[in-house]
Amino acid sequence: MAGEIIAERFALLKTRGGNGIAFTHLVEDTLHGRRAVVKVSDKLGLVGLEYLKAVNMLAESGVEGLLLPLEGGLLEEEGGYYLAFPEVVEPSLEDYLRMRPRLATREILEIMDRVLTALDGMHRAGFLHLFLEPRNVFYLPR
Repeated sequence: MAGEIIAERFALLKTRGGNGIAFTHLVEDTLHGRRAVVKVSDKLGLVGLEYLKAVNMLAESGVEGLLLPLEGGLLEEEGGYYLAFPEVVEPSLEDYLRMRPRLATREILEIMDRVLTALDGMHRAGFLHLFLEPRNVFYLPR
């Protein structure tokens, strides 16, 4: 499996796992020489097409505070789609809270403000986030 190429651009380094909808892979972006994360689903259907459309519209919306994809598209042979994201080296909020189980009130308020500001921007642009949980929030301390 290592060395496999996804979407003629991303060289598979390692599979991280799946959630029933898509598999997550750590890849090397052969075009830019950097690591990235690619989510691949073989369940295209109407939901997949709508998801790709929504992600592209969200990327164009200019909402701040979101991890937006580098690219995404259809995988015709597999009958699915992919989304490529920059690799994030910062910890997820879940990991950060494990490392620092007690946070100052000020830091908690800052985290909440940043998350809620991004969510507000998404909602104003007409989008919802289906999997909002600490492992899907990346924390970049200021």
